[in-house]
Amino acid sequence: MLEIYQILGLYKSIQLALINQKGRILLCLANRIDDIDFGKLKRRNADNGIYFIPMEKSNILFLDDLADRNIIPYQSLIIETSPEKYQAHIFTNTTMSPEARTKLQRQLVKDFNADPGATSGMQPRRLPGFENQKYQERPIVFIAKNTIGDHNIPILDIFKIESVYQKQGFAIRHYNSNPKKLKKSWNDFFAGDKSSADFRYALYLFRIGYTDGEIQGRLKSESLELFKRKHGHLKDYLNRTIRKVHLY
Repeated sequence: MLEIYQILGLYKSIQLALINQKGRILLCLANRIDDIDFGKLKRRNADNGIYFIPMEKSNILFLDDLADRNIIPYQSLIIETSPEKYQAHIFTNTTMSPEARTKLQRQLVKDFNADPGATSGMQPRRLPGFENQKYQERPIVFIAKNTIGDHNIPILDIFKIESVYQKQGFAIRHYNSNPKKLKKSWNDFFAGDKSSADFRYALYLFRIGYTDGEIQGRLKSESLELFKRKHGHLKDYLNRTIRKVHLY
């Protein structure tokens, strides 16, 4: 239980999620830790992974599938998800939107040889204290290393690292989507089911480098009758579509 409080204490706003073996979100739970039924989560863990998703601004960057628990030189919390496989929650000196976190994480995965498919600022991440049901041995996910608050280890300075990346051309490659890449429109994915077209178009945009915010903007401008179809819950619909894209 202490490990759960440690990890959730880093984030200002989260949702807990059950994700099945096929990578589909089955249930999102309350983001207040006092409202969480941990006994129920343990029971559901038999067939589902227990994850959490940061939903708003955060000063934590995330990297997945690291092979070395000691590779991160900044204050961080390292989660072992299975033997010799780690996730890193890296403490920074400023809060960022999900879109801003995505842009920086796309560069950081190259620096630390992390999973390039897990760069979203809203990427689901495993909650310690529960089993990793992907493996037959079902290892317990746990905190392997915690250097947050260690004054001998630097905090990642966002402004300094952005300056370094800009000199390397990072701003040009990652901060602006290249409109020349866009060879298809929403209509190319529409075959009668508008919601299916929304998802398929969003997935296409994500795979060619569009950020979450840019994807939502494209859907708003191109998706047929989107505002009429999703009146009253458009924001939630777009957020759910983006989450599905990252889990696909």
